[in-house]
Amino acid sequence: MLLAIYATSQNEMSKEKSIIFYNATSIGIMPVNEKTGPTNLFTTVNGVQFNNRISIGLGFGIEKTNNWYKRDIPLFIEGRYAFTQKPNSLYFSMMTGYLLSAEKQNRNDNYGITAGASLGINIFASKHFGISTSLGYRYSHIVSDYYYSSYSGCFETFGWYKNKKIDLNRFELKVGFIIR
Repeated sequence: MLLAIYATSQNEMSKEKSIIFYNATSIGIMPVNEKTGPTNLFTTVNGVQFNNRISIGLGFGIEKTNNWYKRDIPLFIEGRYAFTQKPNSLYFSMMTGYLLSAEKQNRNDNYGITAGASLGINIFASKHFGISTSLGYRYSHIVSDYYYSSYSGCFETFGWYKNKKIDLNRFELKVGFIIR
């Protein structure tokens, strides 16, 4: 009988310490900002979930800014905390990472950092598939290096770089799916 109690408690402990691998893919929009206009975004995060509450993952995506006609690639780490251990739960999420420019023309380059926080909800239709939606805030610090040059005939006579720094504060609305 003691063996049965020990086996049951071990089984319950292993359920609490379960590790689940997941993929969270979402699309969204960062509504109109005075500097950029609306930004469309696509992100995917591959991560690990502990105890049905804490998740950590690595993500990447693409963001297209409509007014600037440019695309950025965010590479980031994301952490989530679910408020309950139930599959359908509210969660708090934080992310931070690096922005790379997807376009480089005429020796111009954009890069920077990004960070954000959001509140969301996961609703699972089955044990392995769910829908997720979130509303959050994103900060981005973008550095743009522009190369200017002067030509005399066919030859470049001189050139110089100009560095421009832009701080963006935006809200984001995302909807997506989770596979685990």
